[in-house]
Amino acid sequence: PPINPEGICYGQADIPVDLSDEARISALARALPERARWFSSSAKRAIDTLHVVQSHKSSLVLQQDIEPALIEQSFGTWQTQRI
Repeated sequence: PPINPEGICYGQADIPVDLSDEARISALARALPERARWFSSSAKRAIDTLHVVQSHKSSLVLQQDIEPALIEQSFGTWQTQRI
């Protein structure tokens, strides 16, 4: 989950992600298919998640593609504003 203690509407704002739950990440890595082609948005939090999950099981990713079209929704002037 994104780290968002301020409760902002983050949308495309590149806030960090909480990757501290090792058990949850490990379980996710075990559940995912091996040697898959992965697509990710260009958000740093998405790429960081991909790398951490992959570090738990190196055979997961055959190819990874960063696809700018997958960027999260823009909330316009609400983006980065406190909700």
